[in-house]
Amino acid sequence: MSTSLELLADDVLLNVISFLSYTDATALRGSSRRFRELCDRQLKSRLILVDSSENGFNFTQRAYKRTNFDSNVAINVKYEKLLNLFESTLPNIRTLCLHEVEGIRDDNVHKIADSLRNLNYLWLYRLYRHLTDKGLSQLFLRCKKLQKLALHFLDINGSCFRDIPPVKSLSISSHWNLDADSYIALCSRLANTLESFSFDNLYGTEINKNLLRKIPKLKSVEITIHKSADFVPCLREITTHDQIDELSLNTIAEVSGENLLSIPFFIKITSVSLIFDSRISDEDLMKIIQRFPNVTDLSLNINDEGYYGAMYRGMDVDKVFPEYQKTVDVIRDLKNLENLSLIFDKSSHFKTRVDRYCDTLFSCRLLKRFKLGCLNDCELHAICDYLSTFSFEGCNRKFEVELFTSSKEVKVSDSLRFVRIYKQLDKEEREKSFYSTSNKR
Repeated sequence: MSTSLELLADDVLLNVISFLSYTDATALRGSSRRFRELCDRQLKSRLILVDSSENGFNFTQRAYKRTNFDSNVAINVKYEKLLNLFESTLPNIRTLCLHEVEGIRDDNVHKIADSLRNLNYLWLYRLYRHLTDKGLSQLFLRCKKLQKLALHFLDINGSCFRDIPPVKSLSISSHWNLDADSYIALCSRLANTLESFSFDNLYGTEINKNLLRKIPKLKSVEITIHKSADFVPCLREITTHDQIDELSLNTIAEVSGENLLSIPFFIKITSVSLIFDSRISDEDLMKIIQRFPNVTDLSLNINDEGYYGAMYRGMDVDKVFPEYQKTVDVIRDLKNLENLSLIFDKSSHFKTRVDRYCDTLFSCRLLKRFKLGCLNDCELHAICDYLSTFSFEGCNRKFEVELFTSSKEVKVSDSLRFVRIYKQLDKEEREKSFYSTSNKR
């Protein structure tokens, strides 16, 4: 293979190498002097790196939905070797994600900033053991060009917040040692720069009032809501902030009730992402989406509690997901909608009958991109059959359709060139993998 590649021009080879993983590029590097020089040159131009185990990388992809890393940017090495790579091979990394990396401590974490002086996006995830506020403070003081910061599952109390650089984007979640005062102090620190903020709402509506009032430039908000009683008050508070045009809500609590109609309309918000579990009714979900009449981008994710959870509760697998026809009708009537993502994150045992919604959804006047998942074998074939007969006559739009499926056999006819199909593990298989991994720890 290397002999055939040797015939290609340098610029072509550099482009080929850019698609290789770090592991594959390193292997190719050892095949000849020319490849060593080209691989070194290409690797030094790379800007993104994830250090995580394979299982950890897959989990990382789901944990923070705003960041999507390609698997080619992932490696799995200890911290000491990682620092050596920064010095020898990867000096220009701008985006760095560290997930459960062994060897990071308070006395050496600052070396990240010493090695990567142009770092502008840092994501620290599940670094429990030897990393505290003391080490993070030393790191933050050295990160002069940082623009985006994500802190997830860290053993901190918030004292490091006083040293956070003036970032524009911040994500904080699952920090059970933080209190409301820590969040408020953080917002005071970033009041003049922060434009995007993602956080867990563990302390009720009062913190939302303080947060929003202290960050006048905020344009994008992502909130995880843990209590049912906080859902409506949280949305009411957000409507008081005129600058927000992008909203994401991950609602862990059950949402229901007549007070949903008391939520004001969000006239200025154009991008909405909503995550609920399958306990939410069609009627209630419809009322919520009606509050966003001017969205151009809508992402709706509905989760079940897993096949084993449903069996434990004695639920009928045919009724885990209610029909959402009223909700789909409301989506169809969104006059500015261009991009739609509708994800039923479920076990293949459960039926959503999503093919019934196709006629309605594809009649959206401006719809250009449509993402649909997670489809079992029957659902995938039903939707492909529908799309193969879908008429584009008189339509000036170019459609892009992405289908996510757990089906083992995927075949797409030539007539469906506008459709891309991605395979993923069924939720039941993901559960087994997650619990088997957890039991080994």
